[in-house]
Amino acid sequence: MRGRDDDLIVAVDVGSCKVVVAIAAQDDTGELSVIGLGCSESNTGVKDGCIVNINSIRDAITEAINQAEMQAGREVRNVFIAVSGKDIKSQNEQGISTASGMNKEIRRNDIERAVEQAKGISISSDRRILHVLPRWYKVDKQDNIQDPLGMFGTRLEAEVHIITTEETAIRNVLMCFQRMNLEVNAIFLQNIADAKAVLSEDEKELGVLLLDIGAQTTNVSVYYKQAPSYTTVFQKMGGDQITFDLSKGFGIPLGTAEKLKCEVGIADYECTNELEKIQIPAVGGRAAKIHKRSEVVDYIQPRLLEIFGTIRENLKNNDLLDCINGGVVITGGTALLPGIESVAQQVFGVAVRVATLKPYGGLGDKINSPEYSVVNGILGLGDELSGYYGGGSTETKHKRSEGKNTFMTKVSDFIKQFF
Repeated sequence: MRGRDDDLIVAVDVGSCKVVVAIAAQDDTGELSVIGLGCSESNTGVKDGCIVNINSIRDAITEAINQAEMQAGREVRNVFIAVSGKDIKSQNEQGISTASGMNKEIRRNDIERAVEQAKGISISSDRRILHVLPRWYKVDKQDNIQDPLGMFGTRLEAEVHIITTEETAIRNVLMCFQRMNLEVNAIFLQNIADAKAVLSEDEKELGVLLLDIGAQTTNVSVYYKQAPSYTTVFQKMGGDQITFDLSKGFGIPLGTAEKLKCEVGIADYECTNELEKIQIPAVGGRAAKIHKRSEVVDYIQPRLLEIFGTIRENLKNNDLLDCINGGVVITGGTALLPGIESVAQQVFGVAVRVATLKPYGGLGDKINSPEYSVVNGILGLGDELSGYYGGGSTETKHKRSEGKNTFMTKVSDFIKQFF
């Protein structure tokens, strides 16, 4: 009989081409250790980041969770999930409150009142606020404050980053888990999980562009002065488009083109030479053909230049090009293409790197790759929200627990509004 406990952090990444599940628990040192993994590649229920078949996506989630449960020897009852979403929009808003504590000390409720006022924006009835992320606070004339709690002043201002999405997109995701009798602790946009997994504090301070190029979508985030500044998701723009180009260019089935991309795909001519050859299977029983490996670049590089060019134009239109001096970080499965950094550098003109992830213990090395950055980040976020903290005094842990409970209550209220 498998144990059924609530001391687990279960991360579920609902992607366009697969569902990935990771089960983690605290080890003897107080660190997270991954004890179970599951992956369902038969995910036909999501298209361009949106659910198009609830039964199909439920089956894919079930398959991935069952694999992870079997490996962990534990049964899942609650999960942290990440999704892409449809028509993701973001905006930065400000709110104001006054200090209510003795001698004008700023209390928790003062911060919450300022944030609540900032999020009081008017949105259409078919949209919902998914995230409200504090950017900075200002106490009287002192600005760029990360945490004003306990400071003294009269006027408190808060600037927050608000991310909204279509209500049906979130409702359909939550419905899948409800039908599986699984409690959703929190739901994150994949961009947020990516940032948790791969961005350094220095990059976020200087200004950084984070790109997660998935199968059918590209998630875009800009961080500047430690704070999220811009968030969006481009649909119908990802690794699948590269696969289609290879399929058409070489006259091969999509399955063969995907295998070609993953095994010998490269993004830049500097990664190969004129003497390197590859064998590409033909259809209809005909003999395989020999091609120069550089021919693969002929199809991959133009598509990447188009993707990066579209994103750069979007940033330019939103006056954000001066906010990415810390460089570009690329994650997602497409980030594994050799030479992708140099192609991106041609377009953005700043330093570019492929994401490196925080290593977890146990089976953590299995998800220590850019294609698993979302599920890796969910574990980190779940770790924070679940109170899995190593060291520290009992008083400190109690304060952290209080903060966690407040956040989780808000998450619960957010989820309840859909049912």
